[in-house]
Amino acid sequence: MTTAVGHPDDVAVEHFTRDGAGRYFPETASGTALTLASFSLTVALLSLINVEWLKADTTGIVIPVAYGYGSLAALVGGVWEFRANSLFGATLGVSFGCFWATTGLVLQFFAPQVIKASGADAFGQTFGTYLILWGVFAAYMTIGAYFIVKPAFLTLTLVTALLFVLGISNIVGGDLGDSLRVVGGILGIAAALVSWYLSAALVINSTSGRALLPIWPYSPRA
Repeated sequence: MTTAVGHPDDVAVEHFTRDGAGRYFPETASGTALTLASFSLTVALLSLINVEWLKADTTGIVIPVAYGYGSLAALVGGVWEFRANSLFGATLGVSFGCFWATTGLVLQFFAPQVIKASGADAFGQTFGTYLILWGVFAAYMTIGAYFIVKPAFLTLTLVTALLFVLGISNIVGGDLGDSLRVVGGILGIAAALVSWYLSAALVINSTSGRALLPIWPYSPRA
């Protein structure tokens, strides 16, 4: 059975299928708030353990949180940003979604094998290097964020410092490594708070239709 050509429903279906505009893919929707929220909660939980406000032996709870929210929600937000033609938001969301998934896999499934094969020191050096390499990614995303809004720039500045500090902490180990881990925890809490603020601002300003929470967008000099 076919529908008569030119029926209004045909026009609507063609419209939604062709370019995605309308109620299925709203043109104004952004995945950035979701990406930021998922990052904030996950890094805050890990950082509370790193600063020893929560017991160190509860670190295992971070892994399912990283999978279920940190990774999944950031991936969804990042893919949605591709739909919104935001290269920055898409790259940030998908990359940090993969970061949480990869980190969870490493710690849960592969760390024991690597430690058994090469020793705890070698694993610490390699894992620390892995975090520093992610710090390089965060560093150039920080430069991009400068040209968007100030809270995004501040968040990624803190995240870059966090990744380098935790990377060095894993490489050096010992008492210095423990002290750097606490510093990393403080940086992580600060990054989570700023990131949560920006996520809240995007949601509240969007739903209220007013700039209730300032986000200080980039203003190029004349």
